[in-house]
Amino acid sequence: GTRPAAFSSFPVLIKLIDAASDLSIQVHPDDRYAMKQEGTSGKTEMWYVIDAEEGASILWGFDHLVTREEVRKAALDGTLESLCNRVPVHKGDVFWINAGTLHAIGGGITLAEIQQNSSLTYRLYDYGRLGTDGKPRELHLEKALDVLKYERPVRRGPIGRKEIHQGYTRTLLGSCHYFTVSEIELTGEYMGLA
Repeated sequence: GTRPAAFSSFPVLIKLIDAASDLSIQVHPDDRYAMKQEGTSGKTEMWYVIDAEEGASILWGFDHLVTREEVRKAALDGTLESLCNRVPVHKGDVFWINAGTLHAIGGGITLAEIQQNSSLTYRLYDYGRLGTDGKPRELHLEKALDVLKYERPVRRGPIGRKEIHQGYTRTLLGSCHYFTVSEIELTGEYMGLA
């Protein structure tokens, strides 16, 4: 449609992520914080699980209400995972990663990440991995602590019922200010989506 014309750059980015091992524990700021501190937009994203190995899980927010100091200490001493809300995932699951939500994709998960077109990420913990320069990858602990929501997120999505059409079905998975995502399953021959 014509809605992207209102933006200086294409407003949405879609990634296909195939995580062989656990990815870093991170958070994204909202637009207000990102503009003030970084001069760019923040990031809200949605994950659609394409496939997941038996027992695969994500980290999504905190297991219980925590304080900034608890998170700082756990990030520094390597126990951050113990504070996190670990959620088993299955093919077809949907997760909203609103700005401010701690998150990490676990190993054995393939997903589609639909997001604001922003690369702004604050890494809290990275399992001691080294970058291409042989040094530990950069962490952004203080900025991450500034933007974190310190409670467990609320699960939402899919938000629509499956609509049956000639040649396909459509289910609204979610919608926010930045994007709308529907799952479309082809059931036969069709001439185009309504």
